[in-house]
Amino acid sequence: MREKVSILLTSQPNYDEYAFKYFILYLNKIQNYYEFSFPEIQETFFDDSYYDADKLFNLFGEKKSAINFGGNPDFMINIITASFGEDLFSEPRENIVFITTDTWGKYYSPPSLF
Repeated sequence: MREKVSILLTSQPNYDEYAFKYFILYLNKIQNYYEFSFPEIQETFFDDSYYDADKLFNLFGEKKSAINFGGNPDFMINIITASFGEDLFSEPRENIVFITTDTWGKYYSPPSLF
């Protein structure tokens, strides 16, 4: 049985959202470990340019009840554009993780990714 992974775009993307979703959802066809989905979110939650990592998790705890996940996901991945913590790229806690794209284009990605 696949583990359900909800990927949440909880801030306005600074990349091609549709290409990203296509790439991730295509993984559902070529592997049997995870089932990826993108729940619809009516508003972006994290629009500031910086967050303390603890504040991110607290705010998400308050907001996640308003999201229709279509069931209970095993994991929730929040992709944000803000920087957080002490120059962190990601911060996992239990079954929730935050990943930032803030410095990805400058330090990590090949030009074709963005």
